[in-house]
Amino acid sequence: MSKRLDLDKLPQIYAAWRSRYADRDARYEIIDDVVAGEFDIQDNDEEDVESSGPNFIQVMLEDTAESASLMPTLRVQNLKGNTGKKTAQAMEQIGTGYQDENEFDLFVLEQLMDLGAYGMSAATVLPDEVERRVLIERRSPRTCYPEPGHRPGRQVRRCIFARQQYVSQLPQAYLDALGEFVQDNEGVESYDENTKCTVVEWFDEEEVVIAVLYEQSAGGFDAPVTTYPVLVERFDHEIGVCPVVVEGRLTLDGEYRGQYDQVVDIVKTYIRLFALVIDYADQAVYSDIWVRDLVGEMPWGGGAFIELGPNGAIGRVPPAVSSLNIQQDLERLVDSIHLAGRWPKARPGEIDQSQASAKFLESSAGMMNTAIRTYHMIMRRVIEKTIRCAFHVDKNYLKTKRMYSGILRNQMFGAEYDPKTDIDLDQKVRVEYGLGLGRDPSQSAVIHIQYASEGFISDEFVQENIEGVTDVERERRRLDLKQFRAMMLAKLLQGLESGMIPESVLPEIMRAREKGDSLEDLFEEYVVKPQQEQQANQVNTGLGAPMMPGAPPGPGAGAPGGPGGPPGGPAPPTPPGGADMLARISQRGAGGAMLGTQVQGGPQ
Repeated sequence: MSKRLDLDKLPQIYAAWRSRYADRDARYEIIDDVVAGEFDIQDNDEEDVESSGPNFIQVMLEDTAESASLMPTLRVQNLKGNTGKKTAQAMEQIGTGYQDENEFDLFVLEQLMDLGAYGMSAATVLPDEVERRVLIERRSPRTCYPEPGHRPGRQVRRCIFARQQYVSQLPQAYLDALGEFVQDNEGVESYDENTKCTVVEWFDEEEVVIAVLYEQSAGGFDAPVTTYPVLVERFDHEIGVCPVVVEGRLTLDGEYRGQYDQVVDIVKTYIRLFALVIDYADQAVYSDIWVRDLVGEMPWGGGAFIELGPNGAIGRVPPAVSSLNIQQDLERLVDSIHLAGRWPKARPGEIDQSQASAKFLESSAGMMNTAIRTYHMIMRRVIEKTIRCAFHVDKNYLKTKRMYSGILRNQMFGAEYDPKTDIDLDQKVRVEYGLGLGRDPSQSAVIHIQYASEGFISDEFVQENIEGVTDVERERRRLDLKQFRAMMLAKLLQGLESGMIPESVLPEIMRAREKGDSLEDLFEEYVVKPQQEQQANQVNTGLGAPMMPGAPPGPGAGAPGGPGGPPGGPAPPTPPGGADMLARISQRGAGGAMLGTQVQGGPQ
């Protein structure tokens, strides 16, 4: 029996779920401040320290996400033998069409950045009523409050998303609902375009509820605030599952933590120490001036004349001298940032060796590859769940024939499909990174080429996994045409060098090519046609008469006469070759003697 959400309880549920994730939200706020450059750091005098160094966490976050953003291959495993093979192939293309429509290359990159910064990624899979397609959207983990099942690893059963928006940003249908609410409730103040409201979205396995929490104070600074839930949208999605996909990084306690949470304190120390270094450099260049027995006021600027008394003296205050090796301390902090963030120093080009060996580069990149492999394993689950949920939306809710297109295994496709017949929810959706698992795109390309050169994989497999190739069959045709053109050009040059093509036509060939004549036309004009004419002349030679139909080709065939024969008579038989003459030695003649021992009779 279904249990629909009681709208009046939505504010209480939202407040209760936010309290569950209070610690997580505090960590998220710190990461947000660090990435935005608004990380407050104070010195011993409780004065703010301005960050003048690189934003390590932002750089590491973007580089790691971009390195792990290799797009995997979508496959549908056939579980029904020959009867389900065609459906599985169609579902692979349909799922790839979902990815193409929703710009999955950017979607994957955003999910990876969320996993690195917050340790959590979130997405919704909903039907687009206007365009009648599946809409896959990345949602911010900052305001995502999921409630998974009671068993570990269960899919999210209920989830709340909340975001602050200006009233002017809301759709017109939402504004109309707010206007009706204000009119129907006396004492509720109206709103203007600069009013901010909280939009809360409720997702479960049966319905989607969107409400605006309209807050109003009773008056006074400490007066209580009353929250009114205003329903703006509600529908039964009929999908059969909760259309929210939430995944997180692996942690010991199950809490959502980003990859760089433990780097924050190290970065804080680095900023403070680096600020002291800058302050020391400032003191060394612009040190304070001290004056003794000054006459009058201290003048400033270029050409200033300072008058001193009889005991006067002037000088500069020397900068503070530290007994610590600050440069070495900064290097230690940078090393700690790289180690704790699992981001090798080789990534930004910080290699201490003058000539790094391949083994050194491999070992320095090993830590990064391990992190990328983990992200790939998480993203594999994210994409599998997302596409599986999209199949549910398309088959159970949209139920509309439509066109799909995309690029699957670097091969473009496009056709029409019917969700009722071409989607089988019992088939298994799988995502494969192949040889790219745990590697960035450049490393993946290198290992594909190495394996192909050793004969472990085919060239077709390599072409299917090269980033940027959109049509493998087209590229094969182009490669074949390239070889054919090279052969034609080589034969043209060979004909010119051997004299088969007169040198007098070389300027003509050059001018024709300059005008835009294709290499194929030139080859046909100067190689193919002369050969055909030469063959025709050989066939029609002899003594000038055409060869008789059915006559065997050969010297003198079909000619009225031949060397040593009567004019107009048949051509003499072709003399046997050396091999035939040797073979006759072992043959027996008419009298039983060997042909090689026969003596021809003749006049004595």
